[in-house]
Amino acid sequence: MTSRSSRIGRANSPESRTGFWVADLTYVAIASGFVYVALIMDAWSHRIVGCPICRRIGVLTR
Repeated sequence: MTSRSSRIGRANSPESRTGFWVADLTYVAIASGFVYVALIMDAWSHRIVGCPICRRIGVLTR
C-alpha cells in the first residue's frame, strides 16, 4: 500500500501543461470592510493565471 503523503505528492505533480489548475478563495480586510480574492494557479508552470477581486462572494463563484 502506498503511503498517504506519496499519493498526495503524485496527485499534485502535473506531467503536462494540459489544464491542471489549483485555486484558493479568501477574504482580505480593507479600510471600508472586506473583499474576496480568488487566486488561480497553473500547477505545471506555478504561475498565477487569474486573480479576481470582488466585494461579494457570489460574483466569484459563478
